[in-house]
Amino acid sequence: MKLNSLTVNLMVSDVQRSVDFYSKTFGFEVITTVPGENELIFALVKLDDVSLMFQSMKSFVEGMPEYKNTKIGGSVLLYIDTTNVHEVYEKAKKAGVEIVVEMNKTFYGTNEFAIKDCDGYLVSFSQDAAE
Repeated sequence: MKLNSLTVNLMVSDVQRSVDFYSKTFGFEVITTVPGENELIFALVKLDDVSLMFQSMKSFVEGMPEYKNTKIGGSVLLYIDTTNVHEVYEKAKKAGVEIVVEMNKTFYGTNEFAIKDCDGYLVSFSQDAAE
């Protein structure tokens, strides 16, 4: 058995807002979108080897009704390894993103920081401190 990839599908309150947040702040490229009646219900964005999917709460719950009472955001930490964490940090600061953990060197040898995205998901960016 071989696992080929992992792409996170996040239930969001507004797909376009999430697309705008990740593309304008960090440079993610829109790969595909699915329109609904009045708004996007799904989008796939990618930057280098990192892909994220955003799905509207309504659409998400239609496929998985057991999640109808689930709160959006906050239950997942996305941990993204990067080659230049300081550049990513500066982009986040410049965009006025809420930084919940300032840049720091961890006990396990990385430089990293964490943000809260527009739906409350936590995203940590990390780089090996030896690089």
